[in-house]
Amino acid sequence: MAWGLVSMTLRGLLSVVILLSTATSTDGRDVHVTCVFSEDCVLPCSFLPGSEEVIHWMKPEDKDLTIHSYYYSTDQLKQQSQRYRGRTALFNDQIPKGNASLLLRGITLQDQGRYKCYTSTIKGNMESFINIAVEGTECLSVCL
Repeated sequence: MAWGLVSMTLRGLLSVVILLSTATSTDGRDVHVTCVFSEDCVLPCSFLPGSEEVIHWMKPEDKDLTIHSYYYSTDQLKQQSQRYRGRTALFNDQIPKGNASLLLRGITLQDQGRYKCYTSTIKGNMESFINIAVEGTECLSVCL
């Protein structure tokens, strides 16, 4: 009985995450993600799995502001921008499978813009770009 409740809860949470962020690729390179103001959002990023993973999330528009870094098999947050402290997380158990997606909590209007996901393994380096648009009723009253 308890396992069924946990399973239903997990399915419900997954549905919420899918509803809260919609990702589409329009030009083959940049991915466009729509996030809901004040909610959590996932920025997708994948790479060819390999050992010695290095992941850097940056915001090129803001002089390559450091959003989140991961190397030596752990998060490296000393250089993380103050604006993102306590708001980011990787799915660490998914990194060996080639998933470098970033969870960004409590979306703000300042989070809009273009992000760069840089990954490196012994198999090579890769960069991908994600554009975030923020929408939601709270945003509409502030944005207008």
